[in-house]
Amino acid sequence: MKPAKQDCRSILQTQGPEVLRAMAVDAEPFEPDGATVPPPERKPLSAFVVDHTSTLGMSWQEIDNLRPPFVIDQFLRRGEVLLLGAESKSRKSWLAQDAGFSVAAGEPWLADEDGQNGFATAQAAVHVLDLELNPAEMRYRFAKARGNRFADSPQQQAEVTAAFRCYSFDGLNVSDILPRLAEVQSTVQPGDLAIVDCLYRLAPDGNEVAPLAAILETVKRFAADTQAGVVVVDHFRKAGDDKARNRFAGSFIKQASASTLVAIETKPDDLLELNIDARTFFGIAKVHARFDLESYTFRRVPDSEVADAKQGREQAEADGWLVAVWKSRVLDYAATAADAGSKWGISRQGAGDRFKKLASRGAVARVSTPAGHACQWILTPEGAEIVKISLNLHP
Repeated sequence: MKPAKQDCRSILQTQGPEVLRAMAVDAEPFEPDGATVPPPERKPLSAFVVDHTSTLGMSWQEIDNLRPPFVIDQFLRRGEVLLLGAESKSRKSWLAQDAGFSVAAGEPWLADEDGQNGFATAQAAVHVLDLELNPAEMRYRFAKARGNRFADSPQQQAEVTAAFRCYSFDGLNVSDILPRLAEVQSTVQPGDLAIVDCLYRLAPDGNEVAPLAAILETVKRFAADTQAGVVVVDHFRKAGDDKARNRFAGSFIKQASASTLVAIETKPDDLLELNIDARTFFGIAKVHARFDLESYTFRRVPDSEVADAKQGREQAEADGWLVAVWKSRVLDYAATAADAGSKWGISRQGAGDRFKKLASRGAVARVSTPAGHACQWILTPEGAEIVKISLNLHP
């Protein structure tokens, strides 16, 4: 009979550590009750051979078709992993759920208000593995979005609901979560969409290379074995780099593990900017979308509208600069960088750079000053008109 835990303590107290150590050396290996987990099957080398001879004589269309079909066009194919990253409270989980609704309904993702210019999806089942929300919150978010998105079609609500298989792994340890992937895997079909939210629950420190690599390899095997498209939601820190790949913590491992990286940045006017780095798609590098509170759907925003809004904000900012300097002055006042800097709350050098921006807009002009004197700037007729309108100085 093998000694119980309390027997070991008793032996240690009564007979000493040497006796207990000798018993441990002589003990038979412990076998757990029930079936043991078999080791993974070792595949022969031939299973890894890539044969190119079959591609001889193919047309360009046939070559294009060698890649797996898309789950979401321009974003995700069968057997691939998409890493969707953003800062906290940027609606990234809602965005992932929105993609799920689009796939479940077979509708374009991120279509505009007219239902156009979205990204085609292949209708399929959706599997959600939520690692941070409890079941009540998951049901609330799902019902809220479904009810608003498909408000006029109870039948479509029922069909979409039937297409979802959702799991809440909130509160489980990493060692308990990963084995669940194997259980879910048996229910996933090729072409399905799987959403894992959120990666930090599996790897709290995104810069721990070895644990992160092991976890992402597990997710990649899941995608490869099921031939589903997998979206992994991730947090990342603020960064100013324009490349989506460089915005993720532990970037090299995540770059190598995901076929597509989508880095979300929040912009003014409740706008989301999706910076896309896709390995197997070409042509789309950036998409803008806005959350529509009425339909609980993310709508694509045309680039022209984004550019016009940006230009309007910049113009309003420049107008404010002019008013701050000339609102208490006569309109023919010649301002220096030091004068303007005190009004704007910035350095003299910064004020000089700002005057140059205003000059490029045609609002101010530099006047000649004697050598050794500070540069001076005056309003142009266009700039004076802006100040008059802003201060209601027209008769």
